[in-house]
Amino acid sequence: MSSQERRIADRAALGMTNREIAQRLQMSHRTVGAHLYRLFPELGITTRAQLPGALGGSHSGVGRDGG
Repeated sequence: MSSQERRIADRAALGMTNREIAQRLQMSHRTVGAHLYRLFPELGITTRAQLPGALGGSHSGVGRDGG
């Protein structure tokens, strides 16, 4: 997983939408979706709700308003 994919996954695990993530990271919401589409099988998950567990909880330092 690249650092950019990790940033996207961390924010998605916090419940941010693709559009919110895209705005924060200055990219298209479609790019965010594409990254998540590729990451789910890599992480062995099928839903966004499974992201926090798959990431090992280390995403907690990233906030919805900037982190």
